[in-house]
Amino acid sequence: KVPLNVYNLNLSGKNLITIPTDIEKLKNLKELNLSDNQLTELSAVISKLKNLENLNVAFNKINQIQKGIKGLKNEGIVIGRRSVGDHLGSM
Repeated sequence: KVPLNVYNLNLSGKNLITIPTDIEKLKNLKELNLSDNQLTELSAVISKLKNLENLNVAFNKINQIQKGIKGLKNEGIVIGRRSVGDHLGSM
């Protein structure tokens, strides 16, 4: 059973190379810290987190953002020092 009361999840510094797909089950997640890993893309699983307000993926190797990410309506997503919107403009 998936816990419904998870609002903040810190997975920083875990040497992740992909975003775990099970994260999409955390429907009430508001803050997700994936900083300081080995991620190279923001997968569409992030777009399924409708309550997500803050996403930190700083200090990764992001070079690809899946199309589903464009549907997010929040400005709290940061890649390094830039927002996702800054990166999407060049796609």
